[in-house]
Amino acid sequence: MKKSIVVLFLIIFSSISKANMTHYNKYNKIEMEIFRNGELIGYNYYFFTKKGNKTTVTNQINFSVKLLGTTIFQVEGYGEEKYLNDQLISYVSKTLQNNKKKFVKLVFDKKKKYI
Repeated sequence: MKKSIVVLFLIIFSSISKANMTHYNKYNKIEMEIFRNGELIGYNYYFFTKKGNKTTVTNQINFSVKLLGTTIFQVEGYGEEKYLNDQLISYVSKTLQNNKKKFVKLVFDKKKKYI
């Protein structure tokens, strides 16, 4: 049931959403720090690479939540989005969340016009 809801969500919103990379034309890098209770617990970085009408957005995230000295939640991830003429053409992500490997690999199908 949960998987079917996620698939339905992705189908509906991927078909109607449009990427607008022009908002990020002036950026090469965005760095964010992640805080919990005023303490730095991790980071999230975005890197933008532009070559003509192609844009690649790379995302790196790493944070860890500790409670009483014990790690209760940990995420380390890497993602890469590729755009051609501001159209998302692929998305690849690898995440390690609490020692569980997760991944995504989406590629735009030109014939069917969806990811």
